[in-house]
Amino acid sequence: MRSQLSPANNTPKLSKNMARKTLLDAHRETRGRLDALRHAARRGRAQKRHCAFGLDGAVQAIERRVRSLSPDDLLERYHELIDRRFAGPLSLAESFELDRVEAHLDLGDQKEAECITGVQRQWGREQDDLVRSIEELLARLKVSPLKAAS
Repeated sequence: MRSQLSPANNTPKLSKNMARKTLLDAHRETRGRLDALRHAARRGRAQKRHCAFGLDGAVQAIERRVRSLSPDDLLERYHELIDRRFAGPLSLAESFELDRVEAHLDLGDQKEAECITGVQRQWGREQDDLVRSIEELLARLKVSPLKAAS
């Protein structure tokens, strides 16, 4: 079976399943390296000294860079790194950066969901108050014609 070539750059096209498998393999491959970077970051923050891997400066620089990005820039950087991952394996720093970008995007989604939940609760309270006031008005209207007839 011959693989199809992408017209843009004459590279083989991947089926969806192959692309997922490639992405999953790349994720598994970098998992251990990411764990080492996370450990280095935690050790650097907790002990305030250089870690055994010598990655403290790089880890902190990546953290600062990711924290300084706006939500739109975070999303753009996420897509850039995912595209690079499809093209081939990411470097250790890029894998760590992708992990941090995903974490910040997830945090933003959580904050947005909490905000929406708060607005929904507020709307529910206002709706309950409105229904209660309408019921009180209806009750007064039922009593008023009786008093007028007496």
